[in-house]
Amino acid sequence: MACGQKHTVVITRKGLYAWGLNSCGHLGKRTGRTQLIKNPIFINLPSRPLQVACGKEHTAVITERGLYTWGYNRYGQLGDGTTTRYIASTPKFIKLDKNPLQVACGDFFTVVITKEGFYSWGYGNDGQLGNGTQISSRVPVFTRLSNPLYVACGKDHTAVITEKGLYTWGCGNDGQLGNGSFQSSSVPIRVNLRRPLQVACGRSHTIAMTEKCIYGWGSNLFGESGTHGYLPSQIPRKFKH
Repeated sequence: MACGQKHTVVITRKGLYAWGLNSCGHLGKRTGRTQLIKNPIFINLPSRPLQVACGKEHTAVITERGLYTWGYNRYGQLGDGTTTRYIASTPKFIKLDKNPLQVACGDFFTVVITKEGFYSWGYGNDGQLGNGTQISSRVPVFTRLSNPLYVACGKDHTAVITEKGLYTWGCGNDGQLGNGSFQSSSVPIRVNLRRPLQVACGRSHTIAMTEKCIYGWGSNLFGESGTHGYLPSQIPRKFKH
């Protein structure tokens, strides 16, 4: 199951279903003038869906045959090599040379991890593609990273758990990278956190779980990082409870 800004996509035993606002085709079907879909609609895919992720207004699904994307595409977040066709309302197959293990979406970018590293594409002005540039890409760009296990994306930042630890990149204006600064990074930087088991990203904050504790960092204006006070933190801090 995954949620975008105004849409939801769920994998069931029967296949893939979606509902919500369909203004940019991110429900995977043309719905004519009716953009608000309150009841789940079936999305036809050529093979069984395994995992789904949603950006602000786009959707990505890993199936038994590979990766499919659809929805809003102004910044190339669908990875099909175009931006001229801003809306794609039917799933498009995205060819990757390496087997996709998991997909995650930020607002306007997409990240797929493999055994050898990760692919990223879409909006990249804050370094959220992690490929050493601050340039957007309309096609998947591969970056090596040792043994990634899990990926999560915020609005403009990414966090990946590997066998060696947690790495983050992208926008760091609120300290959401947890690397000790409020600077953005276009390359993966290791976070000083021992044995992370799980990670999740909000708009501008990050939460990670280890064997003994939950840590939060980044924006905390509304207490979303779970740490004391309301100031942002640029390093992981233990969750208050």
